[in-house]
This record gives sequence, structure tokens and C-alpha cells, in this order.
Amino acid sequence: MTKYYARVEWAVEAIMDLRPEWTEEMAEDFLIRNQSHIRDRLVELGWAVIEELIHQEHYEEEYGKEGE
Repeated sequence: MTKYYARVEWAVEAIMDLRPEWTEEMAEDFLIRNQSHIRDRLVELGWAVIEELIHQEHYEEEYGKEGE
């Protein structure tokens, strides 16, 4: 069984925080229409973060943490 980590989910309330004038239905419709775009961009950014963290850990293993 595959385990998943660092999952991200968006709620209607989060959209309404940015657009308080929208109804719940409008916010939900926005998420439904745009979920593939949001997911694709989050995956792209997630890979960039993972690569940077791996690089950072490798650097720290080689050279030690700053200040040590």
C-alpha cells in the first residue's frame, strides 16, 4: 500500500477568505473549475521544494550545518 505525505487540500472557506463577497456555491464552483490547474502547480512547486531540501541535506552532510 502506498503511503502519501505532505498532502494539500483546499476548502471553500479558504477561497471565501480571499473573496468574501462570493457565496459558498461560487467558491466551490471556482475550485471545481480550477482544481487541475491548482494541483498541477502545487505538484510543480512541490518538486522544486523537494529538490532544494535534498540538496540542502546533502550539503549539510558534506560540510556540516552553518555555525558548527
